[in-house]
Amino acid sequence: MAGPGPHPGALDGGDPVSTMEWRAREEQMRRRADELVTKGAAMMDLVYPEWRDVVDPSRLDMASECGCVWGQIGGSYIDVMAWLDPESVTEYGDVSDNSHRYVSDSTGPGTRWMAEHGFVLVEENTSLTNYDALTMRWQTELGME
Repeated sequence: MAGPGPHPGALDGGDPVSTMEWRAREEQMRRRADELVTKGAAMMDLVYPEWRDVVDPSRLDMASECGCVWGQIGGSYIDVMAWLDPESVTEYGDVSDNSHRYVSDSTGPGTRWMAEHGFVLVEENTSLTNYDALTMRWQTELGME
């Protein structure tokens, strides 16, 4: 008979953490998402004032290249990364669509800029990356309750 699975408080099947510690980490991520999205939305207001009319908060999914803020305004995360930090994007084959490009350096300046403006979450411990919190914060920014 197989034993029980990982502790429900375990991060990625690792060491169990207390419920209080888990909640504290989630709250930390929500606060961080709030800070970053506020900065990103202010930047979007400056460079593309119509963005709020274009992005559909009900379709918003910050973990999706096409459903994120950039994807909905006609680009994609990859397009922005190629513009910000061309060295971080690797292209292969037919590059007429994004299926032939990927971010090969997730620590470069483009990724840092995207993270500092709430478009991606990059934390020291990747198990704390929470795109649901980021998506919900962008939806709130767009007026969705």
